Amino acid sequence: MQGSQAVVSFGHMRDDARRRIETGIVRRSDGAKNKCTEENESAKNESAKNERPHKVAFRFIGVVDVGGCWTPYRKSTAKICPTRVQAKSNAMSTLKQQHVAGAVRALSRARLSSYRSFFTALTDREAFGLYCWNESISQCVSRALAITEVVMRNQFHGALSRRYGTNGSATSRDWYLHLRLTKASEEAVKKMTHQRARVSGRWQLVARTPMPWPDDVVSKLTFGFWSHLLDAGHDTAGALIDWPSILVEVLPGHRYRNSAYWVARKNRDRLFARIDYCNSLRNRVAHLEPIWKAGPLLEEDRPRRNLTQSPVQRSPSNPAEAITRLHLSYNRILEMMRWFSPDMYSTYLVSESHHRFMSLNTPAGLDAYRMHGGHRRERPVEIGAFRRFRELKRELRRIGKRHGAAEVVHGERRLAVWTPLS
Repeated sequence: MQGSQAVVSFGHMRDDARRRIETGIVRRSDGAKNKCTEENESAKNESAKNERPHKVAFRFIGVVDVGGCWTPYRKSTAKICPTRVQAKSNAMSTLKQQHVAGAVRALSRARLSSYRSFFTALTDREAFGLYCWNESISQCVSRALAITEVVMRNQFHGALSRRYGTNGSATSRDWYLHLRLTKASEEAVKKMTHQRARVSGRWQLVARTPMPWPDDVVSKLTFGFWSHLLDAGHDTAGALIDWPSILVEVLPGHRYRNSAYWVARKNRDRLFARIDYCNSLRNRVAHLEPIWKAGPLLEEDRPRRNLTQSPVQRSPSNPAEAITRLHLSYNRILEMMRWFSPDMYSTYLVSESHHRFMSLNTPAGLDAYRMHGGHRRERPVEIGAFRRFRELKRELRRIGKRHGAAEVVHGERRLAVWTPLS
């Protein structure tokens, strides 16, 4: 990491506080004022006329623009948001020993045993902190998977609706009733489109009346349904499904944009393998399993009668390898998101969830959670306690390098929160 990304906002700062920051005046706690030289103050005021207040204020602590700006220091990414911030002080944690003891009893030592052995956690506090790290990582992965699942089913639904179906709108039709799906896929659809009813004294599956809207049916299909959808070879009329043309339309962000590539079954099998891989990650997160646990990484292919998947990477055996594997898995999710929707992919890359994952899935992020379990907080940084903005800048850099978070306050008023992102 070569810098720190920052997002700045001042919320409801009082006019006098904003003015003091803009003009370089910082009030000390003893009431004395420290002003810039008259020449510098004049230059700042002149430049401030056409700039928003937070741009002027935080230039002095290394932030040069809003949204995605880089500060000149290394090893921390910091974000400034409207919340809070406080003065020079040592770090403190809200996680007390009684909290740890209660959490360990609630989670059970058996559940934490894998964290103790794999990460060499020596205390209950470390084991619980690592458990919290896994939970935070899982939240980020879960959000990436959720967005990928939505764009994937929307792409398949739109492309197939334009070719098959009778009921619904031009972009949302009941195509699933016009394809010869596998037995498992057909049963998954019928759970939404049919119901059990007595017919001539016998229980049978009959179509619901009225038939559910196609959007409702598609939204309830599982992640795994979409990989096995590729197994459908014919429609109900017996005609071949033109998967090459459909996949070109479904995957606008894939590197291969010609239908000839998708004619080969091995290439469709690679798509099947990627969807299946992401589905297995989703199931691990949904079942609250440790996401850092992983078996051997297999080549992206589909096992068939005369073909087995070869391992390309062994199982992670230490924390560094676990972090590397998590990065690989996360990148596969993002790549699949880009295949289905380049726009959604570019939007996700600037999301807080993405930056949070990049921050957490590092040795520094792991060690920080090992110590404080995600409960660590710096005491608020009182902006009035610093004679110069240079001192405030130095203090915030120190916090960022220690992978900490801090509130910036002015008296009782919260100005911003400084948190590392990557």
